[in-house]
Amino acid sequence: MWKLSRKTLLAGKTSLSSNTAAVTAQYCHSSVKSETAVPQIPSTADVVIIGGGSAGCHTLYHLAKRGVKAVLLERAKLTAGTTWHTAGLIWRLRPNDVDIQLLNNSRNMLTQLEEDTGCDPGWIQNGGIFIAHTET
Repeated sequence: MWKLSRKTLLAGKTSLSSNTAAVTAQYCHSSVKSETAVPQIPSTADVVIIGGGSAGCHTLYHLAKRGVKAVLLERAKLTAGTTWHTAGLIWRLRPNDVDIQLLNNSRNMLTQLEEDTGCDPGWIQNGGIFIAHTET
């Protein structure tokens, strides 16, 4: 169990600006639609997630589904700092069955996310093409 407060986080030399937002699973849905309200940091949590990029939000979503008391700390806007590494390209052409299964599970979760939460993840299923070329 983590004890959380701005004071204890700052004492650990962690830089939190005054606009750092704590997003709990209960707040996640409304925070996506309205960024004007900033919730208070809960006093306790089982898991603390640092960063509200796609990986942090994904982690919070799955922990909340399992009933884990989790909090996500984000210094700005959710997914505003998401890197290109997690930008949502899901190619099915992979070298092994484990990678293919992980990608299929991610795709299935994204297609189900709006129905489960009421939040549109912006998932667009496009096609792709890989071109092979050899010298003759």
